[in-house]
Amino acid sequence: MSTVLGEFINLAKIRSTKTIIKLTESDVDTIKEIQSLLKKKGLYKGEVDGIIGDLTQKAFAEFKESVWLDSPELLGASAAAALLEIAEDHKSH
Repeated sequence: MSTVLGEFINLAKIRSTKTIIKLTESDVDTIKEIQSLLKKKGLYKGEVDGIIGDLTQKAFAEFKESVWLDSPELLGASAAAALLEIAEDHKSH
């Protein structure tokens, strides 16, 4: 588990501090973490570049809907935890 948290440190921090930020106001490294995990899940087809474009926003919204979370424009503790579960799933296979 610690390797996953080390790899996705920004999402782990959001989860543990219960921060809520707008996706469009997230920093480049956080967006890269999100893009990387959404790519593993097959929702994001673009480059892992840290840029919040239409593809990233659409994939994030689809992901949140798939885990029964609303507010597709917000990144909070619940979304961060759900994203980190993707990393956990991929580590265990």
